[in-house]
Amino acid sequence: MPTKNVAKTLTNILEDSRIKRIQDRTKSVDDLAKKMISAWSMDLYTRKPGPAYDEDGIFVGTDLDLACFMLALAERNAVIVLPKYKARRQVQKTEGEIIVSKDNRHGKIIGLSANKETFSFSVRLEDMNVITGNGTKVGAPRNFMLVDLDGSWYEGWESIRFVPSMVENDFLNDHDLWSESKVVFKNFVHPNRWISFYGRPYFITKALVQRLGQESTHLNSEIKRLLKRGINYPEKGKKKEWPKKTSVGETEKKKVTSFEAEIDLPEPSGDFEELPLTSEALVRSSDRRTELVYHLIPKLRFMVRATELAFFKYGKKDSGQEKMPSWIQNARWERDFRWHGKRKIWNRLIFTQPGVGELGISIRYRIWEKTERVSSSDGE
Repeated sequence: MPTKNVAKTLTNILEDSRIKRIQDRTKSVDDLAKKMISAWSMDLYTRKPGPAYDEDGIFVGTDLDLACFMLALAERNAVIVLPKYKARRQVQKTEGEIIVSKDNRHGKIIGLSANKETFSFSVRLEDMNVITGNGTKVGAPRNFMLVDLDGSWYEGWESIRFVPSMVENDFLNDHDLWSESKVVFKNFVHPNRWISFYGRPYFITKALVQRLGQESTHLNSEIKRLLKRGINYPEKGKKKEWPKKTSVGETEKKKVTSFEAEIDLPEPSGDFEELPLTSEALVRSSDRRTELVYHLIPKLRFMVRATELAFFKYGKKDSGQEKMPSWIQNARWERDFRWHGKRKIWNRLIFTQPGVGELGISIRYRIWEKTERVSSSDGE
């Protein structure tokens, strides 16, 4: 049998100082998370995309991907406009809110998100078409889907309008990406991004998502424990009472192909903090969990899911076998892998393993069909 040959960047990943921090639950990883977010976002200006027109002046569309460009816009909280938009999910009507117009939804970008099972990707805006507070405030967070549940362009929108920054304008001009006054994107993720599925940045970012998710779960348990012990929120930091929501419009069931990927690393060391029985700790833990669930984790998940979408769409040969990067040789995907006592069946690629039956470093993915409920009528 040929010797497995995997680059040291993967086999030695446990020696990476970033992974060591992620694996130690007593240490903060917030600054590392922000560095990884910045690293993925800055990737735009290292690209050398093809021009919108070929040498004969025929329009072909740029191969710059929208995911990369949206990261740059989100990094500076750019204001964008969606001239037309039809909701994909069932519309939620919120008590005390008014939608001024279904057209020209606009506002600054406050985040990007990706579903952890389906391949839907969305942009989150401070939607200025919404009047809240019974007519006392303008703007409310709203998600607008860009990529459908199956990873294809979502047909509920047609274009995004924005005013480019000086750096963005220079980038678009220098690479001849304009088509009249528009930039036409052919891909949400670049076809070559599949190779990043096997790279160290993906591993580190994926490990961060797993670690922060574990912290969020721990905080949720601690919040429940404190509340059960009679600790209450002080008036100043009182937990927000959310307005009543009502679902409207008809829905229908839709079967979609789902994709899930996981990385395997040794069991982390240390324990998350046990909170003292104080109202201050209750407020602090609630604020921290909100930051994780609505800000840090979605930003990181958007990046790993974009890489996973590229692998799903472009990471297979015509034979159905996975493409492999040059730094991985003689390693093969294992089929029908299942953890003892578990039901999920995976494809697994082992990078290094101390011994038979011992947990090493590997990556797993599975593909299955699931049923999603979507809107069957015109939404907001």
